[in-house]
Amino acid sequence: MATKQSLSEGPSRLSAIREILTATGPMAVKELARRLGYSLSTIYRDVAELQAHGEVVLARGLIVPQRSVATEIPPEVRAHVNWDAKQAMCEKALELISPDMTLILDDSSSIIPLLGMLHTRVPLTVITNSHLVAQHLEGVAGIQIYLLGGLYYTWLSSCHGAMTVTALRHIEADMCLLSTVGMTARGLTNPYEYTAQTKIAMMQAAETSVVLMDHSKFGRRTMYSIAALDEIPILITDIAPPGEPSAAELAAAGVETIIATAP
Repeated sequence: MATKQSLSEGPSRLSAIREILTATGPMAVKELARRLGYSLSTIYRDVAELQAHGEVVLARGLIVPQRSVATEIPPEVRAHVNWDAKQAMCEKALELISPDMTLILDDSSSIIPLLGMLHTRVPLTVITNSHLVAQHLEGVAGIQIYLLGGLYYTWLSSCHGAMTVTALRHIEADMCLLSTVGMTARGLTNPYEYTAQTKIAMMQAAETSVVLMDHSKFGRRTMYSIAALDEIPILITDIAPPGEPSAAELAAAGVETIIATAP
């Protein structure tokens, strides 16, 4: 562990910060200061320098390496990115939901605006791996919540892994609503195997699936495949797909594309 005595110069301290974030991923400023033995003000100055060079992003006291900004910022923070588009997409998704449905909701930030709308469709049963989703819906009359277990990932506020997937194999839901990091002409992708496996199991457990994805995710390719285009029944997005996948490719694959125009 790096100490204050071994980090007498700024460049060395910056290098230590880079090494820690590379090894651990996102970290609270307070925790980083504790590990390095420096004051919060010193660490904040260092983080500001790294942020100015595009190496990290500081989000609500959490330092996120730039290489993983799109996927490792907690969902409650990511929800504010493209908020108007997400709000519009969720309003369209709500039109597909009827009382007495059993819904599977994933841990993506794109569905967070929907949580404040579901009271208009009660009674509902909601199945989720997300503690954030459960907390948002807690106390809403007419909504029964089933929380999936598994290995808990703090930065995602959700569970993944073999236990999560196994539980989903015993579920028959009406609809799965989900999002992910990217979509190409080959389909949906995610950079993490455990997240991809959870989303695959969610789609398989539902009669139909609705993917909510704003335009910033089109053409983004990551390592693990979730579903091919012809396995996506409904796509809700904020603008017509600008390139990959093209509107023609989506139509050829049988994807029903719904455009939700943001204000």
